[in-house]
Amino acid sequence: MPYSPLKVELINTGTQTGTWGVTTNNNLEIALGEAITGSADVPFATAADQTLLLLDNNGAQIARNLRLNLTESGAGMGYVGNVILGTDCQIEKLYLINNNTTGAKTIKNTLNSGVVVPAGKSMFVYNNSVNVVEVITHLNSPTISSPTLTTPVLGTPASGNLNSCTSDGTNKVGYRNIPLSGIQNASYTLAIGDVGKFIELGSGGTVVVPPSIFTTGDVISIFNNTAASIACNPSAITTFYKGGTNTVITTFSVSTRGVATILFITATVAVVTGNVT
Repeated sequence: MPYSPLKVELINTGTQTGTWGVTTNNNLEIALGEAITGSADVPFATAADQTLLLLDNNGAQIARNLRLNLTESGAGMGYVGNVILGTDCQIEKLYLINNNTTGAKTIKNTLNSGVVVPAGKSMFVYNNSVNVVEVITHLNSPTISSPTLTTPVLGTPASGNLNSCTSDGTNKVGYRNIPLSGIQNASYTLAIGDVGKFIELGSGGTVVVPPSIFTTGDVISIFNNTAASIACNPSAITTFYKGGTNTVITTFSVSTRGVATILFITATVAVVTGNVT
């Protein structure tokens, strides 16, 4: 018996006397119904690709349906794989793919690379008999009504003018001032969270510049808010210059009520400027 590309049974002239009605009903209700409005599940229960077939039969077949609903369970959870349009599926056909799984799935035929449908998304794809491709590549003056969009989080608040947002819940994006990183009342080792900010020294103690923490362009300022000089130890940095000189130093002091700023040229080279001795 001959069949169309969609596996609609074609009745030869003069055949199926007394039974052609059953064949015709199956053609209309099942074969054409699936192709026009049908929906079928494609289950991923194992970490393996799913290959769909179109056989010479006008009974129900998954590959004939308009909508393919991809589901998952067991070892198929999160599987990133393929839905392969296999035997006799190399025909021109539209599919609506609903990827109701937690892993991206590629819809492809046996000839080419196909289209990736992300996890949790739906897409129209078209099998042109050579490759599976996206249906829509251009829209002319589209009108979109009340779309659901995922808005990137800017910080705090999550919307509005960017200069009202913060990078960490406290400090404004771009810093239109120099934030205070903290008031230290004992010996203190500089930390990555101090970059772009200033440290206030409220009592004596040594400030230590640690190795392997900072990188090119990092800047930290130190304000000595006491009545005496406070020593700083940058000896862990390979080359540490005093600004305006060709002198490599292993220690320096920040003068009373003075400000010193450390600029890292590289992770191992830095320079300090300001009220330092």
